[in-house]
Amino acid sequence: MGRFRVRFNLARGEKTYRLWQVRDEMGNPSHYDPDKFKLVMTDCKLHNNRNEAEKILDDGYRRVCSWIVCSSYEVVLMKEPMVGTKDEHIMYNPKFTPYWVMNGVNMDGTTHELIYTSGRDIYIPQSGLTRG
Repeated sequence: MGRFRVRFNLARGEKTYRLWQVRDEMGNPSHYDPDKFKLVMTDCKLHNNRNEAEKILDDGYRRVCSWIVCSSYEVVLMKEPMVGTKDEHIMYNPKFTPYWVMNGVNMDGTTHELIYTSGRDIYIPQSGLTRG
């Protein structure tokens, strides 16, 4: 695990603002428009720097502090949204909660066989869920 790092870019002013960013093992970024592409990631782990996330919760200043680490990913042209269920939806917004959350549960550090994006949302299929 750990060849790629995936995150949603929220750095305003950058041309890659609001795009999915994937960094390879050398740190080289690729960017994908969430309205045009979905990402399907395999052998994943939810990473979070909790100390940095809590600083965001306290002062609102944005820092990169979370991402999905995966061994591989596929970029799929989005002909129509692939929307999971509410129970499969995972969220990360350190302005409200300083950790990855799914159904009210802290998911930091958990590993998953499969994670996919649909638009700006992230889903973990229940059949691919394993606790880390």
